[in-house]
Amino acid sequence: MRTNQNDRAISWILLPWICLWTASLWCAAAEIQIEINDPEGAALPCRVRFADESGQFHSPVGAPVWNGGFICKGTAVLQVPEGRCRYVIERGPEWTTAEGEVLVSEEAQKVSVELKRLTNLRTEHWYGGDLHVHRAIEEMAMHLEAEDLAVASVQSWWNESNPWKLKQPGDLVRTTAGRSFHVLSGEDERGGGALLYHLMDRTVDITGSEREWPPSTRFLHEAKERNAWVELEKPFWWDTPLWLSTGKVDSIGLAHNHMNRREVLGNEAWGRPRDSERYPGIHGNGLYTQDLYYKILNSGFRMPPSAGSASGVLPNPVGYNRVYVHTGDAFEWDSWWEGLRAGRCFVTNGPLLRLTANGQVPGEVFNSESPLKLRIEGKLDSRDAIDRVELIHNGNIRQIELPTDIELEESGWFLVRAITDVKETFRFASTAPWYVEIGGKPMPPNREAATFFLKWAKERRANVAEAISDPDRKRELIDIHDRGIDFWKDIQSQAPNPWPVVSRVDAQPLLLLMDRLVEAMETLGEPLDAEIVDVLDGLRELEDDATICEAIQELFDSRCLLAIEAHSKSGLRLVPGQGTPKLFDNGWRNFLIKVTGIP
Repeated sequence: MRTNQNDRAISWILLPWICLWTASLWCAAAEIQIEINDPEGAALPCRVRFADESGQFHSPVGAPVWNGGFICKGTAVLQVPEGRCRYVIERGPEWTTAEGEVLVSEEAQKVSVELKRLTNLRTEHWYGGDLHVHRAIEEMAMHLEAEDLAVASVQSWWNESNPWKLKQPGDLVRTTAGRSFHVLSGEDERGGGALLYHLMDRTVDITGSEREWPPSTRFLHEAKERNAWVELEKPFWWDTPLWLSTGKVDSIGLAHNHMNRREVLGNEAWGRPRDSERYPGIHGNGLYTQDLYYKILNSGFRMPPSAGSASGVLPNPVGYNRVYVHTGDAFEWDSWWEGLRAGRCFVTNGPLLRLTANGQVPGEVFNSESPLKLRIEGKLDSRDAIDRVELIHNGNIRQIELPTDIELEESGWFLVRAITDVKETFRFASTAPWYVEIGGKPMPPNREAATFFLKWAKERRANVAEAISDPDRKRELIDIHDRGIDFWKDIQSQAPNPWPVVSRVDAQPLLLLMDRLVEAMETLGEPLDAEIVDVLDGLRELEDDATICEAIQELFDSRCLLAIEAHSKSGLRLVPGQGTPKLFDNGWRNFLIKVTGIP
């Protein structure tokens, strides 16, 4: 019986192999040679996607492959089944794309393709980089050539793996034919989001870390002690307000890996979710990302945008999301990073947006004693049609045509973005900001932006307190988040025209007033969220008037359209609120107004 059972098992295992072998004989293979040249006839490194009639992708033996595509140095030999095959050949956004079909027969065939330059940004001293790459180090020189990329930062260690614990990787910066990449970058990706650490000469050992422990700021400080460049990988990560409060973040990922060639990831992963009504659809994540960056700038930070594709983890090729840096007369590794720090850059996953304001590239600080007149002009090249070009000034957005003339009367910042009409993903370009100081004074923090991040920081603190059970760990984490909250309170206090906050009133009449508000909103057809009602009910159990007063203001201040502060001597002061002043056609809407009095 045992022998028979084994015989049956062997037959069951061998049968699929025999069928597969028979099918492979039936589907004959043919040889295809691909040659890609530039207009001068020289072999051109590039990326190729070659698919047969069934949609199966094919690649040469030993070629670096990702998401169906392979890279080559300009020639490749494939073994493919007979039939009609399709190919797409690309080399980054500065080159045209070649697409076509070939009918494969038994005889060896050749496909010859010429790619042409759309433009050459190196001649304008712009050099592109991808700062989020998860590809094998031994492949990187070829990736930079195939994608026409000048700089890359390879995340070779992270929370799950650190191959450099017991050894060093040799040369940290490796340069081939004027293209350079760093091999010792890392990523700390946990409960609060992800930080990227660039330019390190040795790693920070973060292996074995838990979702919330040790605190991400502990590794952040350690990395900074080793002169790391710290990048906030996406601005919607939950710990964004905390990380900003440390003063140790160098750049922010504006063109990030949720933006893929054929799609945008539909949510913010485990980050702070966007309001899907305000940021709907495929472009929602990208516009939310940019609005968060604008709020960071409005809070007083001067921080350049960056870009990364996460090729090797997400479907993007290396360099799909890239940041171009203006380096001056010559490209050097150090000058590229110096240019990025100065904000002489633009980010893109398609359009090539090279602009100047009064002849100056982004990052320039303009000083004027009177309203400043500026001429914005430059070049915009794109393989995709451009839907709109927009000027963003201190967070306010308006559509423009290039070139354009503007006049700014107050300190602050401005930048320009171009958004394509591509429907299946968010394809755009954005300059870094230019800055303006009127009368020698930089822009003060914006109250609405500071309040936004203060609320966010408090939400994150509450989430961490609920998630951690160990009392010692909770105490340390809460202390860290409290320091972050204090930072945003200080930023808020520096903002002009501050939102009126009442420190203490009698709690009982205030709670009765809230009861009337709940009833009124329900009667008007816009009932308050059940969570708000539950919090109000819980406040009745408290005895401290000041705590109740603060909690009620935290609940409702962000929903107010404006505040009216009544002074017995100076009259009324009106302060715009965070409530969205959105009206409905042929309808009506309720708004909250906060009224306070000062004797």
